[in-house]
Amino acid sequence: PVVVEVGGLQVGLMTCYDLRFPELARALSAAGAEVLVLPAAWVAGPGKVAQWQTLLRARAIENVAWVVAAAQPAPHYCGHSAVIAPTGDVVAEAGEGEELLSAVIDLETVRAARDRNPALTLRRMLSHGSGLQRETPGDAWESLEFPQSTEELLTRLAEAERVPGR
Repeated sequence: PVVVEVGGLQVGLMTCYDLRFPELARALSAAGAEVLVLPAAWVAGPGKVAQWQTLLRARAIENVAWVVAAAQPAPHYCGHSAVIAPTGDVVAEAGEGEELLSAVIDLETVRAARDRNPALTLRRMLSHGSGLQRETPGDAWESLEFPQSTEELLTRLAEAERVPGR
């Protein structure tokens, strides 16, 4: 993933099709990106504007990062360039045509959003085994073992009901 410093902010670079897959945005965020920049040629069609807007907001919320998306205008493309805050709020959005957007993007907004939503530090990733583990090593490692069958699940639930205080 490519992260560059621009005006004191760590900016992660994506392209149009990357928006459909959360992995790159997450890798950029893990590499320190506070802003995800996305130039796009999102092809026009039924439901495409709604998909575009939903995915932009999802990437901002998931990664607690600004998303700045520059989209080519209609009629061949959807337009709707946008600036999305780390909270998922739409700060600025164009229509389907050519338009100039303006928004203030600051590091304090990212820090405050990450303080309120510590998802990046608390997120869990599937381990190679059958459980979940925190991605961050050290004292934060925690493991949850998944039942391998319905029978095992029912056994665990029955045992949990016998534990005093539950």
